[in-house]
Amino acid sequence: MPIIVHIDMNSFFASCEIKRNPALKGKEIIISGKTNRSIVSAASYEAKRKGIYTTMPYYLAKQICPNAYFFVGDHEYYAQVSEEIFSFLKKRYPLLEMASIDECYIDMSHCKIEDPLPYFQNLQKEIYEKMHIPCSIGVSYNKFLAKMASDMKKPMGITFIKHKDVPTMIWPLKIENMYGIGKASSKKLKEIQIYTIGDLVKSKELRVREILGSFYQQYIDNAMGKGISTLDLKKAPPKSVGHSYTLSFDTEDEDIIKKALYPLCVHVAQRLKELDMLGYTVTLSLKNSQFVLKNKSKKLMLPTNDADKIYLEGMKLLQKLLQSKIRLVGISISNLIYQKDYYEQLDFFNLQQYRLSQSDLFIEHLNQIAGKPVFMKAKDAQKKNEKKSNQ
Repeated sequence: MPIIVHIDMNSFFASCEIKRNPALKGKEIIISGKTNRSIVSAASYEAKRKGIYTTMPYYLAKQICPNAYFFVGDHEYYAQVSEEIFSFLKKRYPLLEMASIDECYIDMSHCKIEDPLPYFQNLQKEIYEKMHIPCSIGVSYNKFLAKMASDMKKPMGITFIKHKDVPTMIWPLKIENMYGIGKASSKKLKEIQIYTIGDLVKSKELRVREILGSFYQQYIDNAMGKGISTLDLKKAPPKSVGHSYTLSFDTEDEDIIKKALYPLCVHVAQRLKELDMLGYTVTLSLKNSQFVLKNKSKKLMLPTNDADKIYLEGMKLLQKLLQSKIRLVGISISNLIYQKDYYEQLDFFNLQQYRLSQSDLFIEHLNQIAGKPVFMKAKDAQKKNEKKSNQ
Protein backbone atom coordinates (compact mmCIF):
# COMPACT_ATOMS: atom_id res chain seq x y z
CA MET A 1 0.00 0.00 0.00
CA PRO A 2 1.27 3.52 -0.79
CA ILE A 3 2.64 5.71 2.00
CA ILE A 4 1.69 9.33 1.28
CA VAL A 5 2.86 11.98 3.72
CA HIS A 6 1.55 15.53 3.95
CA ILE A 7 3.82 18.05 5.71
CA ASP A 8 2.22 21.35 6.67
CA MET A 9 4.28 24.19 8.15
CA ASN A 10 2.46 25.60 11.19
CA SER A 11 1.48 29.30 11.05
CA PHE A 12 4.10 29.60 8.36
CA PHE A 13 4.36 33.37 7.88
CA ALA A 14 4.39 33.99 11.63
CA SER A 15 6.92 31.17 12.07
CA CYS A 16 9.16 32.80 9.44
CA GLU A 17 9.15 36.02 11.47
CA ILE A 18 10.13 34.04 14.58
CA LYS A 19 12.89 32.30 12.58
CA ARG A 20 14.23 35.75 11.69
CA ASN A 21 13.83 37.11 15.23
CA PRO A 22 13.71 34.30 17.85
CA ALA A 23 12.78 36.83 20.57
CA LEU A 24 9.26 36.75 19.08
CA LYS A 25 8.71 33.12 20.11
CA GLY A 26 5.59 32.79 22.25
CA LYS A 27 4.33 36.25 21.24
CA GLU A 28 1.14 37.25 19.49
CA ILE A 29 2.14 37.79 15.84
CA ILE A 30 -0.21 39.03 13.14
CA ILE A 31 0.60 39.37 9.43
CA SER A 32 -1.51 42.10 7.89
CA GLY A 33 -1.48 45.42 6.12
CA LYS A 34 -1.76 48.47 8.33
CA THR A 35 -4.72 50.34 6.95
CA ASN A 36 -8.35 49.95 8.04
CA ARG A 37 -9.07 48.22 4.73
CA SER A 38 -6.37 45.59 5.35
CA ILE A 39 -7.12 42.04 6.47
CA VAL A 40 -5.18 39.44 8.43
CA SER A 41 -3.34 36.97 6.18
CA ALA A 42 -1.74 34.90 8.97
CA ALA A 43 -1.31 34.77 12.73
CA SER A 44 0.63 32.86 15.36
CA TYR A 45 -1.21 30.32 17.52
CA GLU A 46 -0.93 32.74 20.46
CA ALA A 47 -2.92 35.29 18.44
CA LYS A 48 -5.34 32.65 17.15
CA ARG A 49 -6.14 31.66 20.73
CA LYS A 50 -7.28 35.26 21.30
CA GLY A 51 -9.72 34.94 18.41
CA ILE A 52 -7.65 36.21 15.49
CA TYR A 53 -8.42 34.48 12.20
CA THR A 54 -7.43 34.81 8.55
CA THR A 55 -9.44 37.51 6.67
CA MET A 56 -10.25 39.36 9.94
CA PRO A 57 -10.13 43.15 9.36
CA TYR A 58 -6.91 44.76 10.59
CA TYR A 59 -8.71 47.31 12.78
CA LEU A 60 -10.58 44.51 14.58
CA ALA A 61 -7.40 42.46 15.09
CA LYS A 62 -5.79 45.60 16.56
CA GLN A 63 -8.67 45.93 19.03
CA ILE A 64 -8.51 42.27 20.09
CA CYS A 65 -4.69 42.10 20.31
CA PRO A 66 -3.45 45.67 20.82
CA ASN A 67 -0.05 44.46 22.01
CA ALA A 68 0.54 41.99 19.19
CA TYR A 69 3.48 42.31 16.84
CA PHE A 70 2.05 43.34 13.47
CA PHE A 71 4.03 42.66 10.28
CA VAL A 72 3.37 43.61 6.68
CA GLY A 73 4.00 40.32 4.89
CA ASP A 74 7.54 39.90 3.55
CA HIS A 75 6.57 37.37 0.89
CA GLU A 76 9.98 37.37 -0.74
CA TYR A 77 11.51 36.20 2.54
CA TYR A 78 8.73 33.66 3.12
CA ALA A 79 9.33 32.21 -0.36
CA GLN A 80 13.05 32.00 0.42
CA VAL A 81 12.39 30.03 3.62
CA SER A 82 9.95 27.78 1.76
CA GLU A 83 12.58 27.07 -0.89
CA GLU A 84 15.12 26.16 1.80
CA ILE A 85 12.72 23.76 3.53
CA PHE A 86 11.55 21.91 0.45
CA SER A 87 15.04 21.75 -1.07
CA PHE A 88 16.19 20.12 2.17
CA LEU A 89 13.32 17.60 2.05
CA LYS A 90 13.71 16.84 -1.64
CA LYS A 91 17.35 15.82 -1.20
CA ARG A 92 16.11 13.02 1.04
CA TYR A 93 12.74 12.36 -0.59
CA PRO A 94 12.87 12.96 -4.37
CA LEU A 95 9.18 12.02 -4.84
CA LEU A 96 7.94 15.36 -3.48
CA GLU A 97 5.05 17.50 -4.69
CA MET A 98 5.03 21.07 -3.44
CA ALA A 99 1.34 21.87 -2.84
CA SER A 100 1.79 25.50 -1.76
CA ILE A 101 4.36 27.79 -0.18
CA ASP A 102 4.01 25.98 3.17
CA GLU A 103 2.94 22.40 2.41
CA CYS A 104 3.99 19.40 0.39
CA TYR A 105 3.17 15.76 -0.30
CA ILE A 106 5.86 13.08 -0.24
CA ASP A 107 5.57 9.54 -1.56
CA MET A 108 7.51 7.42 0.96
CA SER A 109 6.24 4.08 -0.32
CA HIS A 110 9.78 2.92 -1.07
CA CYS A 111 11.30 4.16 2.20
CA LYS A 112 12.26 1.66 4.86
CA ILE A 113 10.17 2.73 7.87
CA GLU A 114 10.18 0.06 10.56
CA ASP A 115 8.70 2.10 13.41
CA PRO A 116 6.56 4.91 11.94
CA LEU A 117 5.90 7.15 14.97
CA PRO A 118 9.55 7.59 16.06
CA TYR A 119 10.53 7.97 12.39
CA PHE A 120 8.18 10.91 11.82
CA GLN A 121 8.91 12.39 15.23
CA ASN A 122 12.58 12.49 14.28
CA LEU A 123 11.77 14.02 10.89
CA GLN A 124 9.59 16.68 12.50
CA LYS A 125 12.32 17.44 15.05
CA GLU A 126 14.99 17.66 12.35
CA ILE A 127 12.94 20.12 10.27
CA TYR A 128 12.48 22.29 13.35
CA GLU A 129 16.12 22.15 14.42
CA LYS A 130 17.54 22.79 10.94
CA MET A 131 14.92 25.18 9.56
CA HIS A 132 13.45 26.62 12.79
CA ILE A 133 9.91 26.11 11.45
CA PRO A 134 7.36 23.86 13.23
CA CYS A 135 5.26 21.50 11.15
CA SER A 136 2.43 18.99 11.40
CA ILE A 137 2.59 15.66 9.57
CA GLY A 138 -0.22 13.51 8.19
CA VAL A 139 0.44 9.96 7.02
CA SER A 140 -1.97 7.84 5.00
CA TYR A 141 -2.27 5.94 1.74
CA ASN A 142 -3.64 8.79 -0.43
CA LYS A 143 -3.27 12.55 -0.71
CA PHE A 144 -6.70 13.54 0.62
CA LEU A 145 -6.40 11.50 3.80
CA ALA A 146 -2.79 12.63 4.38
CA LYS A 147 -3.94 16.26 4.08
CA MET A 148 -6.87 15.68 6.45
CA ALA A 149 -4.53 13.94 8.90
CA SER A 150 -2.03 16.83 9.03
CA ASP A 151 -4.87 19.22 9.93
CA MET A 152 -6.03 17.18 12.92
CA LYS A 153 -3.29 18.01 15.41
CA LYS A 154 -1.68 21.45 15.26
CA PRO A 155 0.89 22.61 15.98
CA MET A 156 3.57 19.91 15.77
CA GLY A 157 1.11 17.04 15.45
CA ILE A 158 1.56 13.65 13.81
CA THR A 159 -1.54 11.73 12.69
CA PHE A 160 -1.91 8.36 10.90
CA ILE A 161 -5.04 7.36 9.01
CA LYS A 162 -5.47 3.79 7.78
CA HIS A 163 -8.28 2.53 5.57
CA LYS A 164 -10.14 1.07 8.56
CA ASP A 165 -9.98 4.48 10.31
CA VAL A 166 -11.96 6.38 7.66
CA PRO A 167 -15.47 5.83 9.17
CA THR A 168 -14.31 6.70 12.70
CA MET A 169 -11.84 9.53 12.00
CA ILE A 170 -13.15 11.18 8.81
CA TRP A 171 -16.93 10.74 8.70
CA PRO A 172 -17.71 12.43 12.05
CA LEU A 173 -15.92 15.65 10.97
CA LYS A 174 -18.00 18.72 10.13
CA ILE A 175 -18.64 19.15 6.43
CA GLU A 176 -16.82 22.51 6.42
CA ASN A 177 -13.69 20.68 7.58
CA MET A 178 -13.55 18.53 4.47
CA TYR A 179 -10.61 19.58 2.32
CA GLY A 180 -11.84 21.12 -0.93
CA ILE A 181 -15.30 22.19 0.26
CA GLY A 182 -15.50 25.93 0.76
CA LYS A 183 -17.76 28.08 2.92
CA ALA A 184 -20.37 28.63 0.23
CA SER A 185 -20.76 24.93 -0.58
CA SER A 186 -20.78 23.84 3.08
CA LYS A 187 -23.51 26.39 3.83
CA LYS A 188 -25.68 25.02 1.01
CA LEU A 189 -25.04 21.44 2.13
CA LYS A 190 -26.09 22.25 5.69
CA GLU A 191 -29.37 23.64 4.34
CA ILE A 192 -30.21 20.09 3.18
CA GLN A 193 -29.04 18.46 6.45
CA ILE A 194 -25.54 17.49 5.31
CA TYR A 195 -23.68 18.42 8.50
CA THR A 196 -20.82 15.91 8.50
CA ILE A 197 -18.64 14.11 5.96
CA GLY A 198 -20.49 10.94 6.92
CA ASP A 199 -23.80 12.61 5.98
CA LEU A 200 -22.31 13.37 2.56
CA VAL A 201 -21.29 9.75 2.03
CA LYS A 202 -24.72 8.41 2.95
CA SER A 203 -26.79 11.06 1.15
CA LYS A 204 -28.72 10.18 -1.99
CA GLU A 205 -30.03 13.73 -2.49
CA LEU A 206 -29.87 15.00 -6.07
CA ARG A 207 -29.37 18.47 -4.61
CA VAL A 208 -25.94 17.34 -3.35
CA ARG A 209 -24.88 16.65 -6.93
CA GLU A 210 -26.11 20.07 -7.98
CA ILE A 211 -24.14 21.80 -5.20
CA LEU A 212 -20.88 19.93 -5.81
CA GLY A 213 -21.21 19.90 -9.58
CA SER A 214 -18.67 18.04 -11.67
CA PHE A 215 -16.52 17.36 -8.58
CA TYR A 216 -19.28 15.37 -6.85
CA GLN A 217 -17.79 11.92 -7.48
CA GLN A 218 -14.31 13.09 -6.47
CA TYR A 219 -15.64 14.32 -3.11
CA ILE A 220 -17.49 11.05 -2.54
CA ASP A 221 -14.41 9.00 -3.45
CA ASN A 222 -12.27 11.08 -1.08
CA ALA A 223 -14.75 10.70 1.75
CA MET A 224 -14.85 6.93 1.16
CA GLY A 225 -11.05 6.75 1.35
CA LYS A 226 -10.64 6.19 -2.40
CA GLY A 227 -8.60 9.30 -3.20
CA ILE A 228 -5.59 9.39 -5.52
CA SER A 229 -2.09 8.54 -4.33
CA THR A 230 -0.16 9.66 -7.42
CA LEU A 231 1.87 12.84 -6.93
CA ASP A 232 2.41 15.60 -9.45
CA LEU A 233 6.20 15.81 -9.50
CA LYS A 234 6.43 18.58 -12.10
CA LYS A 235 7.79 21.52 -10.16
CA ALA A 236 6.66 24.95 -11.31
CA PRO A 237 9.63 27.24 -11.99
CA PRO A 238 10.20 29.86 -9.28
CA LYS A 239 8.97 33.38 -9.95
CA SER A 240 11.93 34.90 -8.15
CA VAL A 241 15.11 34.02 -6.29
CA GLY A 242 16.15 36.12 -3.32
CA HIS A 243 18.11 36.21 -0.12
CA SER A 244 18.14 38.59 2.84
CA TYR A 245 20.23 39.26 5.93
CA THR A 246 19.35 40.83 9.27
CA LEU A 247 22.09 43.09 10.59
CA SER A 248 23.04 42.95 14.26
CA PHE A 249 22.31 46.67 14.65
CA ASP A 250 20.54 49.50 12.81
CA THR A 251 22.77 51.41 10.42
CA GLU A 252 22.76 53.78 7.47
CA ASP A 253 26.46 53.27 6.79
CA GLU A 254 26.66 52.34 3.10
CA ASP A 255 29.96 50.51 3.52
CA ILE A 256 28.48 48.18 6.16
CA ILE A 257 25.37 47.56 4.06
CA LYS A 258 27.40 46.93 0.88
CA LYS A 259 29.58 44.48 2.79
CA ALA A 260 26.44 42.57 3.82
CA LEU A 261 24.95 42.84 0.33
CA TYR A 262 27.66 41.12 -1.69
CA PRO A 263 27.37 37.62 -0.10
CA LEU A 264 23.61 37.82 -0.71
CA CYS A 265 24.26 38.48 -4.41
CA VAL A 266 26.64 35.52 -4.54
CA HIS A 267 23.99 33.31 -2.94
CA VAL A 268 21.30 34.48 -5.39
CA ALA A 269 23.61 34.01 -8.39
CA GLN A 270 24.55 30.52 -7.22
CA ARG A 271 20.89 29.56 -6.84
CA LEU A 272 20.09 30.88 -10.33
CA LYS A 273 22.93 28.84 -11.79
CA GLU A 274 21.70 25.73 -9.98
CA LEU A 275 18.30 26.33 -11.60
CA ASP A 276 19.92 27.14 -15.00
CA MET A 277 18.02 30.41 -15.01
CA LEU A 278 18.63 34.09 -15.74
CA GLY A 279 16.70 37.07 -14.40
CA TYR A 280 15.78 40.45 -15.86
CA THR A 281 14.68 42.37 -12.74
CA VAL A 282 16.88 43.16 -9.73
CA THR A 283 15.07 44.22 -6.54
CA LEU A 284 16.71 45.66 -3.43
CA SER A 285 14.79 45.45 -0.15
CA LEU A 286 15.53 47.43 3.00
CA LYS A 287 13.68 47.11 6.31
CA ASN A 288 14.07 49.46 9.27
CA SER A 289 13.75 48.64 12.98
CA GLN A 290 10.02 49.44 12.82
CA PHE A 291 9.70 46.61 10.25
CA VAL A 292 8.78 49.02 7.46
CA LEU A 293 9.91 47.38 4.22
CA LYS A 294 10.89 49.39 1.13
CA ASN A 295 11.74 47.95 -2.28
CA LYS A 296 13.23 49.38 -5.44
CA SER A 297 13.69 47.50 -8.71
CA LYS A 298 15.64 47.81 -11.95
CA LYS A 299 14.74 46.04 -15.20
CA LEU A 300 17.87 44.95 -17.07
CA MET A 301 18.32 44.97 -20.83
CA LEU A 302 19.96 41.55 -20.66
CA PRO A 303 19.07 38.81 -18.15
CA THR A 304 21.81 37.72 -15.76
CA ASN A 305 22.87 35.24 -13.11
CA ASP A 306 26.20 36.96 -12.48
CA ALA A 307 26.89 37.92 -8.84
CA ASP A 308 28.99 40.99 -9.73
CA LYS A 309 26.34 42.31 -12.08
CA ILE A 310 23.61 41.80 -9.48
CA TYR A 311 25.81 43.52 -6.88
CA LEU A 312 26.48 46.55 -9.13
CA GLU A 313 22.76 47.01 -9.74
CA GLY A 314 22.07 46.53 -6.03
CA MET A 315 24.53 49.29 -5.13
CA LYS A 316 22.86 51.68 -7.58
CA LEU A 317 19.47 50.92 -6.04
CA LEU A 318 20.93 51.35 -2.55
CA GLN A 319 21.97 54.93 -3.32
CA LYS A 320 18.38 55.72 -4.36
CA LEU A 321 16.61 53.79 -1.59
CA LEU A 322 18.70 54.31 1.55
CA GLN A 323 17.13 57.20 3.47
CA SER A 324 17.29 56.09 7.10
CA LYS A 325 18.85 53.49 9.36
CA ILE A 326 17.99 49.93 8.38
CA ARG A 327 18.15 46.52 10.05
CA LEU A 328 17.58 44.14 7.11
CA VAL A 329 18.90 44.10 3.55
CA GLY A 330 17.71 41.77 0.81
CA ILE A 331 18.33 41.27 -2.90
CA SER A 332 16.29 39.28 -5.39
CA ILE A 333 15.99 38.53 -9.08
CA SER A 334 12.61 38.12 -10.76
CA ASN A 335 11.19 37.98 -14.29
CA LEU A 336 13.11 34.72 -14.71
CA ILE A 337 13.86 32.73 -17.84
CA TYR A 338 15.64 29.43 -18.35
CA GLN A 339 19.05 29.87 -19.98
CA LYS A 340 18.22 27.44 -22.78
CA ASP A 341 15.04 29.37 -23.58
CA TYR A 342 16.96 32.64 -23.67
CA TYR A 343 19.58 31.24 -26.04
CA GLU A 344 16.84 29.74 -28.20
CA GLN A 345 15.24 33.19 -28.40
CA LEU A 346 18.57 34.68 -29.45
CA ASP A 347 18.93 32.02 -32.14
CA PHE A 348 15.40 32.67 -33.35
CA PHE A 349 15.45 36.47 -33.44
CA ASN A 350 19.12 37.13 -34.13
CA LEU A 351 19.70 35.54 -37.51
CA GLN A 352 23.16 35.64 -39.03
CA GLN A 353 23.21 39.35 -39.86
CA TYR A 354 21.89 40.32 -36.42
CA ARG A 355 23.66 37.80 -34.23
CA LEU A 356 25.73 39.44 -31.47
CA SER A 357 29.31 38.37 -31.00
CA GLN A 358 30.80 37.85 -27.57
CA SER A 359 32.46 41.28 -27.77
CA ASP A 360 29.12 42.88 -28.69
CA LEU A 361 27.54 41.26 -25.66
CA PHE A 362 30.39 42.42 -23.44
CA ILE A 363 30.07 46.01 -24.68
CA GLU A 364 26.30 45.84 -24.17
CA HIS A 365 26.99 44.59 -20.64
CA LEU A 366 29.39 47.51 -19.91
CA ASN A 367 26.94 50.09 -21.24
CA GLN A 368 24.21 48.56 -19.11
CA ILE A 369 26.39 48.96 -16.01
CA ALA A 370 27.28 52.54 -16.98
CA GLY A 371 23.64 53.37 -17.63
CA LYS A 372 24.44 55.03 -20.99
CA PRO A 373 26.14 54.08 -24.31
CA VAL A 374 29.70 55.15 -23.51
CA PHE A 375 31.50 51.99 -24.72
CA MET A 376 31.86 50.86 -28.34
CA LYS A 377 34.21 48.92 -30.58
CA ALA A 378 37.32 50.75 -31.78
CA LYS A 379 36.20 50.53 -35.41
CA ASP A 380 32.80 51.99 -34.50
CA ALA A 381 34.50 54.81 -32.57
CA GLN A 382 36.74 55.49 -35.58
CA LYS A 383 33.73 55.63 -37.92
CA LYS A 384 32.01 58.01 -35.50
CA ASN A 385 35.05 60.31 -35.43
CA GLU A 386 35.38 60.23 -39.23
CA LYS A 387 31.73 61.13 -39.55
CA LYS A 388 32.20 64.10 -37.21
CA SER A 389 35.28 65.35 -39.09
CA ASN A 390 33.43 65.17 -42.40
CA GLN A 391 30.54 67.27 -41.12
